[in-house]
Amino acid sequence: KATVSVLNCFCKGHAWGVVAMRGLACLAWAAAAAAVSPRPWLDASLPVSARVDALLAEMTTEEKVNQVLQLWTTVNGTGALATYGKTGVGAMYIFATAADAACGADRACRLEARNALQAAMVKTSRLGIPISFVSETLHSIMSPGPDAPAAPVPLSTVFPMPVTQGATWNRSLVEAVAAAVAKEARASGVERAFSPEVQVAVDPRFGRMEENFGADPALVSAYAAAATVGLGGGPAYADPNSYLRPDKLVAQAKHFAAYGAGAYDGAPADVSPQTLFNVFLRPWRAFVEAGGRGAMAGHNSVNAEPCHSSAYVLTALFRRELNCSQCFITSDFNDVPNLNNFGTADKNRYPGFSGNTDAAIQALEAGLDLDLGAFGYPALLAAVQKNLTDVRHLDRAAGNVLRSKFAAGLFDHVRVDPAGLAVVHSTPHVRLAREAATQGCVLLQNPPGVLPLRREGLTVALLGPNAGCGAARVTCDVSHNLIGGYSPTVLSDGQVVTLQDALDAELGMAYDFVRGVDVDSPSTAGIPAAVAAAARAGVGAAVLMLGDGAGTCGEGVRASSWTSWKRCSRL
Repeated sequence: KATVSVLNCFCKGHAWGVVAMRGLACLAWAAAAAAVSPRPWLDASLPVSARVDALLAEMTTEEKVNQVLQLWTTVNGTGALATYGKTGVGAMYIFATAADAACGADRACRLEARNALQAAMVKTSRLGIPISFVSETLHSIMSPGPDAPAAPVPLSTVFPMPVTQGATWNRSLVEAVAAAVAKEARASGVERAFSPEVQVAVDPRFGRMEENFGADPALVSAYAAAATVGLGGGPAYADPNSYLRPDKLVAQAKHFAAYGAGAYDGAPADVSPQTLFNVFLRPWRAFVEAGGRGAMAGHNSVNAEPCHSSAYVLTALFRRELNCSQCFITSDFNDVPNLNNFGTADKNRYPGFSGNTDAAIQALEAGLDLDLGAFGYPALLAAVQKNLTDVRHLDRAAGNVLRSKFAAGLFDHVRVDPAGLAVVHSTPHVRLAREAATQGCVLLQNPPGVLPLRREGLTVALLGPNAGCGAARVTCDVSHNLIGGYSPTVLSDGQVVTLQDALDAELGMAYDFVRGVDVDSPSTAGIPAAVAAAARAGVGAAVLMLGDGAGTCGEGVRASSWTSWKRCSRL
């Protein structure tokens, strides 16, 4: 519009003697202006920051609000396109792009569904804005839901959980694992990662111990830096406005801040400034300096301020203190509306508006960019239109979301080549997973004559809830217990080798198998049978495989009752 206005002013109102000369100049200028792309944000030669500014300047309020939404898993690709096809939308989980019934756990089919959705969204949205495809990448790529058919091939390599990686004392190994996860994620159509987890879990009752590298801030800091280099490429890519390598991810660490300070998921962190900075923020500084580009806010509060509405936590600490001013902060699931439950937001503060309006405004103005689940931030459309909050906050949030998309190349490469799937569950990655598991094993003690077990002439009583799947010899809950959370929900038969599988196939030992107790069941009725198996004549060793499962370790779980360990201890 500015160019047309200037041309009109330049070309009219002059004497006939000079109009021809000025007319030629006017035509030349018009031709040059026409040669400039009408959509400069699509110019891959421009800096990321310039592309962000150019796109923001063209966006409507509705388009900006929809960019700060990450759809929940109940919305698949068809639903996303139907609702947000004209405006675009911020993000969605990669495994939600296709219905389970359509692709099952076929990774090639799911990548094609991702590519088709991305192409359709870029084509139908007014400004050609792609979707960000996200996955949990803690130690593998999270897969479709439990209703999907069995996987014909493994959906990803499953590496040991961070708690095992933390026991390796090997930073280069942790970096290599993260790099392998990044390669498999990018090949599968993911460009943004919910990892690493850099919280310091100081309370052993915390239900998410498996997700952490350890309880010491120096150890967690070292591994946080190593994992971030593997995921994102290192300090050379620390600026959120720098373009990522095509085999690297936008790394968003979890969960900011002081998460894991209490005994359960989301417990309040009432900590002194010294403890906050020297213990809980130390790994976050290492993460940012190693190239981390964002954070997921924690469910918890810090000194009575909910993280999701705390300008101190999100802006003063993360963006200013840690020098991550244009980093990207997302909510945890449903935590924007959850501000109403904290009592800091009032559903009735704005009569006639959504009950989440106050919560959404508080979170946005505190520094939160994206709403995971899209349950709170839709209220921002009316809030901005009615001047309940300044549009500059929305511009910051939408700009940070777009920044990660430009940096990851989503605007420049709509389609992911299926040929890249060859790296997923490749032989080198499987070997790396085994090496990481081997180095992470800790032998606490070995009395003389116990290990290694002799292979000939020994019958073993194989006991415990995580020892194997029994006579069925197919994938069961034990398989998932052994690999931990945020793993492929659907596994290929034989992908996980249980202790029973090892004794049977690898070592060829004779054994009697009795579980005795189950991880998720309160019953101890099976213990006498386990004791009898161990006491049976000819049995030379009892091998117990104890531990946790999805019901006793993971998000939303607290281990404060220790019920699983009590049963295992009795066994």
